[in-house]
Amino acid sequence: MNYRTLGRTGIQAGEIGIGCEGFLEKSEETVKQFIDLMEEAGANCIDLYSPNPDMRSALGKALRGRREKFVLEGHLCAVWKDGQYKRTRDIAEVKEGFEDQLKRLGVGITVMKAFGGGDLLSEELSPAGKALTPYQCLHYALSRPGVACVMAGARSTDDLKRSLAYEEASDEEKDYAEAFAAFPKISWKGHCMYCGHCAPCPKGIDVASVTKFLNLVRAQGEIPETVREHYAVLPHTASECVRCGACEKRCPFQVPVMKNMEEAADVFGR
Repeated sequence: MNYRTLGRTGIQAGEIGIGCEGFLEKSEETVKQFIDLMEEAGANCIDLYSPNPDMRSALGKALRGRREKFVLEGHLCAVWKDGQYKRTRDIAEVKEGFEDQLKRLGVGITVMKAFGGGDLLSEELSPAGKALTPYQCLHYALSRPGVACVMAGARSTDDLKRSLAYEEASDEEKDYAEAFAAFPKISWKGHCMYCGHCAPCPKGIDVASVTKFLNLVRAQGEIPETVREHYAVLPHTASECVRCGACEKRCPFQVPVMKNMEEAADVFGR
């Protein structure tokens, strides 16, 4: 693993880190497997966008006895309220969320969607109309001024292994210049990044998850059994959307959320 100095902190950050979205709904043992793999590879940066208390507790347990080996990056204004993610500037809520994070992780506290929420790896979903490789995405991100570490999304240990393999990739494999030169004009408008900024939904719908499941169906041309089952256990589904439009006002990418909810309700039948 190659290391870079994190800003003016003096902290040495491994070039390849991990975003914690893939830890959600994972068992404590699975989260530990992620951390074991990171430690083995010398990766030490973890981005904690999600305030989910179960995820925080599982990660805190996985870090016991080796906390000093990892750099954790927290999001102060992301809190857990009424069973879902919420953005807030209410200082009391921010303080409560921050203290919960410290307690569950055993930390004192510092991103980037290098794969564009996964879309950049798919020719069909990429806003550029062409797919990039994970190595190209990571190298582009690490080439930006001031960047010390990329928090690569990983929903499985295989995903993490692919990102960590960047450290052994050749210059030719990392090179993105030729691919970028062939790209038409890029626009993220209308492309969901699953960032959760649309929350909270007044009906409790996990808009990011519903949209992700819908996009997986679109990409595969059918409803995979795993996607169907994941959708089925959502406490609130797309059919509950009341078209209030609050989510679309918050979305930084102008995603047609209400239209997506209508399509998802039709595709999944609820």
